[in-house]
Amino acid sequence: MAEADHFVASAPTHVVLPFLIALWAGQRQGDILALTWSAYDGRALRLRQSKTGATLTVPCAAPLRSALDAAKSKGKGESALTICTTSRGDAWTSNGYRASFNKALARAGISDRTFHDLRGTAVTRLAIAGGQRSGDCIDHGAQPQGRRSDA
Repeated sequence: MAEADHFVASAPTHVVLPFLIALWAGQRQGDILALTWSAYDGRALRLRQSKTGATLTVPCAAPLRSALDAAKSKGKGESALTICTTSRGDAWTSNGYRASFNKALARAGISDRTFHDLRGTAVTRLAIAGGQRSGDCIDHGAQPQGRRSDA
């Protein structure tokens, strides 16, 4: 937890938002970068995972809601289609975000961590947020499409 707090305090805002979504929602980098504002209703994120095709509703804990609401209130929600954008307001590419994330990790003095590591941390945080079983929100399993619901 201390590393996450240190990263959030030291990284640029446009790098922190995807990090926070991963930390609290446990989704893959590509799915996070593709999220549009229509996926967020103020309480949860609704998405279809690109890898599994599963449709998920992930409850947003207070820290994630605060970050999303702040981004939206700064006009980002009106001017950008995707939730996560570069410092110029453009949609991230996967390679572009990965490079910026790795630079921010290095600047924060954090080593031996990857963006994908956040999926495991999210399982614990999702249990704190309540709602669905944490594994249902992450969908580590390879269940066929249609077996998960938005319940």
